[in-house]
Amino acid sequence: MPKLRSSSIHAVWPPPTPPDESEEARLQRIAAEEEAKRVSDAIDRSLQKKRAPHAKILLLGQAESGKSTILKNFQLNFSPKSFAAEVRAFDSVLRHLY
Repeated sequence: MPKLRSSSIHAVWPPPTPPDESEEARLQRIAAEEEAKRVSDAIDRSLQKKRAPHAKILLLGQAESGKSTILKNFQLNFSPKSFAAEVRAFDSVLRHLY
């Protein structure tokens, strides 16, 4: 759940139930929430199935043409976890240099 800024309205999740809600209205609300959750989960599963498989890219070019830069940009944009792991690996090397 995202943190709210102190200046924003303090939202509570799940929202509190209305104090004057009847039992029938409560059952209807719960049924609607369950249906919304089911639809949301179905959409999530559909998106996971449609996700494109990993692609391999062969970077060709002359020396000093920016192949490494392109690779780092791809890692940063599409695989931030592996980029962060590589940064941590080089952290100790950089600390010894400075």
